[in-house]
Formats: sequence, C-alpha cells, structure tokens
Amino acid sequence: MNESDLAQVEAVLDRAVRPYLNLHNGGVTVTEFGPTGILRVEFTGDCAGCPAADLSMQAVVKEELLTALPGLVSDVVLVEPVSDDLLAQARRLMVRARAHDRQWASCTLMGPTTPVG
Repeated sequence: MNESDLAQVEAVLDRAVRPYLNLHNGGVTVTEFGPTGILRVEFTGDCAGCPAADLSMQAVVKEELLTALPGLVSDVVLVEPVSDDLLAQARRLMVRARAHDRQWASCTLMGPTTPVG
C-alpha cells in the first residue's frame, strides 16, 4: 500500500476510532498494511491486553474501517504483543517441562522395577 492509502486509514482512525479508545485511556497503532488490504493494528494504553479488546476490535475498529474504506481495507487483524515477562515465564516452563520429559523417559527405559524386600 502507498502513503496515500495509509493516510486514508489514519484519517478514519483519527475521526472514528481513536476518540472512542481515548475515552478508555487507550489507542490504536497501525503495525502493517499489506498489499492485499489486510490491516494489522495494535491497541495501546489501557486497551492493550484489555479483556474487551476483541469486542472493541470487531465493533469499533473493524466496522469503521471496512465501512469507510471498502475497496481499500479487506480485513483488520488485532496484533497482541507478548510482554518480555510473559515470554521469560513461558521459557522457564518449557525448560522445566523438557527436564521432566527427559527424566520420565530415562525411568521408562530402565523398565519396570520390582520392589525390594
């Protein structure tokens, strides 16, 4: 997409979407606008990670853009970034799971054990 197309998208966001999201101490940023008309956006502020983000996405962002720019925007996708803390926690869990799997595998390779005594 060219800069003129992106300017049209930004104009719709400024006119119809951002004022609504600002009421909730949030905002929206365009992260990517592909040649097929797929627009990727990210919520910012209090809207980022909000439980109602999907509803806001469908009812406000997507509806406004598809209605205002039907020949330009074919779909709108919400990109939800993952925090560094959450990634670190996931990595720790994966390391622990792998260690557990290796331990379990080594026990089963030794075969069944018979109690002594």
